[in-house]
Amino acid sequence: MKSFFLSLAVMFCLSANAQIYLRNYEVSSSDKVVGGITATRTPEGDYVRYDVSSEVSMRILFEVNVSYKVQAIYKSGILVSSSATIYLNGNVQNNVNCERTGDHYTVVADGHTTRIYEDIKWSSALLYFNKPKDTRKIFSETEGAFKDLSETADGKFKLKDSEKESNVNTYTFSSDQGLQTIIIERSLLPTLKVTGVRQVKLDKDKPEEEVESEK
Repeated sequence: MKSFFLSLAVMFCLSANAQIYLRNYEVSSSDKVVGGITATRTPEGDYVRYDVSSEVSMRILFEVNVSYKVQAIYKSGILVSSSATIYLNGNVQNNVNCERTGDHYTVVADGHTTRIYEDIKWSSALLYFNKPKDTRKIFSETEGAFKDLSETADGKFKLKDSEKESNVNTYTFSSDQGLQTIIIERSLLPTLKVTGVRQVKLDKDKPEEEVESEK
């Protein structure tokens, strides 16, 4: 699997025409900024790679630092592979890898292996760049499983964990492609708000171009 990621990484780096979109988000708790999220989308032919990284530091009885790195690679709208690592105070807390082989996906989460026998067309990383359409479930790269998705009367989207209904992410989009905010609710933990602050378009042949955040 490592050789697969390396080959794709080389392919992306060699592309002279690949346009990278980078979006930055602030993470706040009770109106205090506690961290940030960076999401990038890199297209190359039939492949598109999504990278999401986050770091949050806050005091919950004691100082806690949580960070994660997620990568999802799609080909022609179908997930090819994904990887996710979560760190707690600098130590690996969770590690999940998903790879499509033949007619199924093999998901390895902290040494435990499961299989998924259906196409994955939507995963959490895509939500930073695309408003979900025609789907009622989203694959979570960090958990290696599907979560239930529903649309509210006011056009927001709620992503729920079927085993932990108190765990809810509420997404607000300003357009078909513009993620505006995420409200993250977890039991026994402070509610977090993720807010888009800017988008940058990167091109190897042109200077960095900043695009205003969609409101």
